[in-house]
Amino acid sequence: MYKRGIPWFFLPTTLLSQVDSSIGGKVAINTAYGKNQLGAFWPAQQVYITDIFLETLDARQVKAGMAEIIKIAPFSKGTLLQLLGAPEVPKILTLVEGAIRAKLEVIGNDWYEAKGGTRIGLNFGHTIGHALEKTAPELLHGEAVALGMLIELQLAQRLGEKTIPLEVIEKLLIKFSLPTQFHHYVNKERWSLFLEALLQDKKNEVNRIIFVVPGPEGKVKKLEINLLHLKSILF
Repeated sequence: MYKRGIPWFFLPTTLLSQVDSSIGGKVAINTAYGKNQLGAFWPAQQVYITDIFLETLDARQVKAGMAEIIKIAPFSKGTLLQLLGAPEVPKILTLVEGAIRAKLEVIGNDWYEAKGGTRIGLNFGHTIGHALEKTAPELLHGEAVALGMLIELQLAQRLGEKTIPLEVIEKLLIKFSLPTQFHHYVNKERWSLFLEALLQDKKNEVNRIIFVVPGPEGKVKKLEINLLHLKSILF
């Protein structure tokens, strides 16, 4: 940690950072091997959030931030999932506040991602999503996570696991104009690059891909699948 962990203050200027990286104290950097490979847990002293900066973002960046709100919604004990699905979308700060509250619920008793803890739920969509970012660099982080959520739910259902219905997440992604076509970005020619990136995920255990999905009633479900089974499902 730089200078033994100096006090720092966070003023996130994108929707993605307001609902994701600003909360939870996880500071990390990317390497050539993958996302968030080096880092620590060190919370900001204070986080300041305003919608003024969001007015400067282009539409694609806002949509990418919405993916992280959708990701956390199934784990929320509040009404975030219902707010997202409502015919009239609430003001953005209402969704930001809902996402932050939901994230604090997930990490409140598991600040350092203990084995068997709930914080790992924040990885929903990110096992596949991080590999997609490296395979298809044209994707923004939120766009890759959107596709990751769909594929991970598909994998879970093929494994016979009970999860939040895939259709619930898919409808929200379509509603907020996020990508839903995995094979548009990963075809057979890109498969080896995708697999190489997937194997670098920090959660993996001896050639078994570890991923996380929301189960019934917002429970965190940590699942694993071997590479051959994963390939047979995706291709």
